[in-house]
Amino acid sequence: MSLKDAAKGLGIHVGAALNYWEVYDKTREAKYYNIAREQYNLITAETSCKMKPIAKGWNNFDYSKCDYLADFAHKNGMAFRAHALIWAKQPFMPDFIRWEKNAWKIENFMKTYIQTTVRRYKGKAFAWDVVN
Repeated sequence: MSLKDAAKGLGIHVGAALNYWEVYDKTREAKYYNIAREQYNLITAETSCKMKPIAKGWNNFDYSKCDYLADFAHKNGMAFRAHALIWAKQPFMPDFIRWEKNAWKIENFMKTYIQTTVRRYKGKAFAWDVVN
């Protein structure tokens, strides 16, 4: 019996924090891919949905790795927890934000980034860790 089968009907999520490459590369990391599919009813994006991997510049967002994890969860009947909209320290705060001195510019970027990102995963992510 799998962990997800044991939790079925109890309202319990069983899962792990996984990175994109742990479920993308089915040969090198097959153990993660197979364990996740067979045992879990939840995955949490470990780093792929954090701001630094997504925000490449002020108006340049790359959601491909976060999308892959969300799609992996959906295809395998899992809940998807997105983690985290804002990570206030290194190594997950983009340098262009970290070194910016204009608070207005940072605030406007954060509003745009948060709204764009949350809208993108509406109906896909059952929960967000907002600020870490």
